[in-house]
Amino acid sequence: MASKASRQAFTVLSRSYSTQTPKATAKAAQKASLPLQVALRREQQGQTNLNQDRARYELLKAKGELIQPNGETVSYSEWLEKTTRRRRRVRGTKQRTAEDADAEPETEVVGQKIYLPNLVFRLMRNHTPPGQPYNPYEATFRIPRSLTKNDVRSYLSAVYGVECTYIRTDNYIAPLKRALVDGHRTEAKRVGGTETTYKRAVVGLVEPFMYPNAVEDMTAKERDDHEAWMERMFQTKTYEKYKKEMKQDPKSGMLSKRAMSNRGHILEKVMQKRKERDELMKNAVQNLVSRGATPFGAGSLKVAMSESTEA
Repeated sequence: MASKASRQAFTVLSRSYSTQTPKATAKAAQKASLPLQVALRREQQGQTNLNQDRARYELLKAKGELIQPNGETVSYSEWLEKTTRRRRRVRGTKQRTAEDADAEPETEVVGQKIYLPNLVFRLMRNHTPPGQPYNPYEATFRIPRSLTKNDVRSYLSAVYGVECTYIRTDNYIAPLKRALVDGHRTEAKRVGGTETTYKRAVVGLVEPFMYPNAVEDMTAKERDDHEAWMERMFQTKTYEKYKKEMKQDPKSGMLSKRAMSNRGHILEKVMQKRKERDELMKNAVQNLVSRGATPFGAGSLKVAMSESTEA
């Protein structure tokens, strides 16, 4: 597990665009998602009375367990604030007292070191209904179905130094569709591609995280800067060029289906070669005209054909 200093340094570098002050609408969205606000909304007129917190408060009040030393009873709002404070705590950590009495207590991760297999955490945009503000205090991931909430919290804390207040997970099961097998019978199979089965994790954040703008939403200058940064950091164009060259090599093991000999691919190659030949002929004739030669006649046509052949 990385040290505390390295985690802090990595966190600063990885969050260069997410430290902006959230807007008032973002704060309103974050406030509306808190458990305390949910409980207070249930107390309004016309809302459901199935409130377990309220029933528990009335029970403790009847048993006399909410009486303060001054003889007054704790109000429902004060008791609810104290109760929900534990729900909003940072999960998976505890405070460890330092050896020096004057030093601040250190945060220690609860658990032991484990080694996870190769897995993919895919960061997604939060689901935001039309007309609603984006909530920067939540982050949505698509994760392998075998991971648990403890695994997600430990991974984000150890690798990125991200503290989680809550984690909600749900599973999306791909629909079943019939597929023809052996030409005479069908089998029910899960749909793949964009509808494949996945697990979603919604993580509550202590600090706001603003998701980067999509390339389609950027201005021309922002798009150029983004592409330059991607090329400088990840060499995307170089990788695509190398991938294209490897697909053309039959010994590389990356031969694509389009490189196979089929009628459609052969016709496409023929039309491409014909177009290249027409371009060469057109350029040769333009060169003759620019030099004052007559492009019509046997001699000029022979020169044009020889130049196109050499090209």
